[in-house]
Amino acid sequence: SLAEKSLQDDLKNGICFNDLEATEILLSIVNGLLEVPEIIHRDLKPGNILFHNKKWKIADFGIARFVEETTSLRTLKGWLSDHYAAPEQWNFEHPTKRTDIYALGCIGYTLLTGAPPFAGPKREDFKKQHLYDNPPRLEKHNNLLCS
Repeated sequence: SLAEKSLQDDLKNGICFNDLEATEILLSIVNGLLEVPEIIHRDLKPGNILFHNKKWKIADFGIARFVEETTSLRTLKGWLSDHYAAPEQWNFEHPTKRTDIYALGCIGYTLLTGAPPFAGPKREDFKKQHLYDNPPRLEKHNNLLCS
């Protein structure tokens, strides 16, 4: 059966997540990653987190499945998700589990604030922000766009 929605759908529709809901979603993602320890997803983002059978699940392992160690990293530059790509991806370095952990942190930030940690708006802005900037501080643990 098909997924009911993506996490991105909820965010786009202005759905607000409290701390407990955000934590449960993040734990679902972590558990999904732990089920496939040999795979680095490389493109975790709210659009790839789907609600199916009353659970949040990771989808779209396409990049992870088809990229081998011998693949040129420069061929992947078009695959970066600007809001969630880890610094090593911007530098065309080989991704590691830390790549997925970084994206998970960006997703958590998005759940708590209603917006990703960096706003770009251009691709080169995203690169600079992910490489050198700190995200805006979380002054409170409620969704800032829902207050």
